[in-house]
Amino acid sequence: MASRSREGERGAALIEFTAVMFVLFVFVLGTVDLCLLMVNWASYNRATYAGARFAVVTNPVATNINATITANTGSYAGDSCLNSNTGAASGSCVIKAAAICNATNTAGSAGSCTGGYTFDTVAMPLIVSKMNSAVIIGQLDARQVTVTYTPTSVGFVSRPNGSPMSVTVSLRCVQNELFFINYLMRWVLPTPAACSGFTPPKGLPLPSFATTLPSEDLTTN
Repeated sequence: MASRSREGERGAALIEFTAVMFVLFVFVLGTVDLCLLMVNWASYNRATYAGARFAVVTNPVATNINATITANTGSYAGDSCLNSNTGAASGSCVIKAAAICNATNTAGSAGSCTGGYTFDTVAMPLIVSKMNSAVIIGQLDARQVTVTYTPTSVGFVSRPNGSPMSVTVSLRCVQNELFFINYLMRWVLPTPAACSGFTPPKGLPLPSFATTLPSEDLTTN
C-alpha cells in the first residue's frame, strides 16, 4: 500500500508539473509576442512620421496641387488669401481642392487621387520607401498608405508652391503577426475586416496610424 501511495504521488506531481509548464510556456511566449507588438507599434508610428516628413519636402503625389496660387476676378498679385479680421478666405485666391491619394499596386507605381489630380507614379514609391526604412519587421504594401493634401486659405496671390496645406500620411490595414501564440489565440482574436483591394498579412488587427505636418516647399530638390 505504501508503494502504491508513492507511485500515486509521483503521478500527481507529473500531472501538476505538466499543467504548470504549459501555463508557464504560454506566459513566457506571450510576453515575447507582446514585446514584439510594442516594438512594431512604435515602428509604425515612426513610419508615418518619416513618410509625412518626406512628403512635405518632395513633389506631391497629387500632381500640381502645389501650383502657384492664381487670382480670382478683381484680385492682384500679393493680395492675401486670408481675411485677417475673420480668419476666413478673402476670396482673392483660387484655392486648390483637397486630394486623397492611394496606390493600386504593391509598389505604389500606380494609383489615383481625388479632386481631379493625376497620381504621381514616382512620388508615392519614394514616400513608401522612406516609411519602410522605419519599419523593423516586414515591409509595407503601398496600398496600405494614404497621402492626403488639404490646402488652407493661408497665402497670397501668385505665391509659389501653392497654398500652404496640411499633409497627412496614414497607414491602414495593419496587422501584427503573433509568432508564438498565434494558434493558441485564434479563439480570442477577431476576424480582421477585409481591406479594399488587397489581402493584408495575417495577425492581430491594429488601429490606423497617421501623422499630419504642415507643408514646406513640396518640391523635390
